[in-house]
Amino acid sequence: MLVKFFWYIFSLLTVFLVLLNTPSSSNMGVSINKSQLFNLQSKKLFMQKVVAFNVFMFFIFTILSLI
Repeated sequence: MLVKFFWYIFSLLTVFLVLLNTPSSSNMGVSINKSQLFNLQSKKLFMQKVVAFNVFMFFIFTILSLI
């Protein structure tokens, strides 16, 4: 029962993070300096790592729920 709870949590969290991580088209035309650009890339890389971890945990809990 606890496995299914975590499975639901990670699935909803993954969907939420993927929707949160999508870039907005309004920021594309704005000129920014290099320090902001590197900071943006750092945040984007961190979010991608968090999403990848959530997907991995989702698959782990999927396998555990089938056992």
